[in-house]
Amino acid sequence: MTDGSASSRKAAYREATQAAGFFCCPDTTLIELRGKDCKSFLHNLCTADINPLQAGEGCELFFTNVQGKTLGYGWAFIDASAIVVSTASGQASTLLPHLDRYLIREDVQLIDRSVEWQQWVLCGPQAEFFCQDHLNIRLDPKNLSHVRTSIDDFDIRVCRTDFLGLPGFAIQFEATLGDRLVALLTTIATECDKTIFDFLRIEAGSPLFGTDITAQNFPQEIDRDERAISFTKGCYLGQETVARIDAVGQVQQLLRKLHFPAAKQAPSPGAPLQSDGQNVGRVTSASQSPEDGRVLALGMIRRAQATAGTRLQSSDGDLEVL
Repeated sequence: MTDGSASSRKAAYREATQAAGFFCCPDTTLIELRGKDCKSFLHNLCTADINPLQAGEGCELFFTNVQGKTLGYGWAFIDASAIVVSTASGQASTLLPHLDRYLIREDVQLIDRSVEWQQWVLCGPQAEFFCQDHLNIRLDPKNLSHVRTSIDDFDIRVCRTDFLGLPGFAIQFEATLGDRLVALLTTIATECDKTIFDFLRIEAGSPLFGTDITAQNFPQEIDRDERAISFTKGCYLGQETVARIDAVGQVQQLLRKLHFPAAKQAPSPGAPLQSDGQNVGRVTSASQSPEDGRVLALGMIRRAQATAGTRLQSSDGDLEVL
C-alpha cells in the first residue's frame, strides 16, 4: 500500500492509470434483496427500470421519497433470485427502514450485508487481465454487467464499472476473504489510498451520496438522467415530481466538474463559488492530482452558470466549469 508520501502516491497513481491499482473500500453499504418479488418491489421504489433486467445485468439508480427528493443513490446488481444494492457508507440506516416501510405482502427479504461482505475496486488497463487470468472469468463489456465465481470456496461477485473513469471492476466478497484477495490482487496491481480514489472519481465526474448528493437534491440536479432515471417505466415512489421536472425541462442547479488552475491545494467542501460577486454554488468534494498537482472538484452550480467553459471565482482562485 502507498506509504502516504507524495512520491509514493504519485507512483501508485501511475500504476492505477497505466497498469492496475486496487482500493479497499470496507465501508461500502451493501443491501441484499431476496425473494420472488424483489425485482418488482425495487422497481416501484427507485428511478431505474428494473423489471427488464436479467441476471448478470446491473443499473444505476436513485431512491426518492414521496416529494421526489433523493434518499439514496447507487447501483443494483441483478441475480436470478436476489438483488444487491451498492451505495456509499452509512446508508443502510436510511435505506433499510425506507424499503421496509413499503414492504407489505411481497415476498422480499431485506438483508444488510455491509459488515459480512465488502466491496473493493480494481481499475486500470490491466484490470481485465486479472479477471481473466486469476479469476477465470469473461465479463460482458456492458457497464455494470457482473458474474459470480469463487476463491477458495468463497463466493465473490465481479462487477464491471466505469466509476473511476478507467477500465474497472467492483469486487464483492465475504469479508473473511480479505487477506486472500489482497494476496491475489498484489500479483498484478498496486494498492492505492483514498486520496487517489477520490481524485479518480472526481476526474470521472462520479458523485457519492452524502458527499456530492444530499437528501435535499432532486435526482435531475445530479445530471445522471440517461444512466439512472427512466421516464417511461411508469409509477414509482416520487415519480410524479421527477416527471414534472422533466416536463418543465429544468432544475435550478446542477452538479458539475470544476477545475481550479491556480489552486495549490484542494478547496474545502462547502466552499462558496461566485460569479460577479454573487454566490452561485458551492464545492461538494475536491481533490488534487498526485501526479501533476491539478485541482479538480465537483460542485453544485446554479443552472445559469453551469455551462462548460463558464468562469467563476472562489477564495481558492478562479475556476472553470468543465
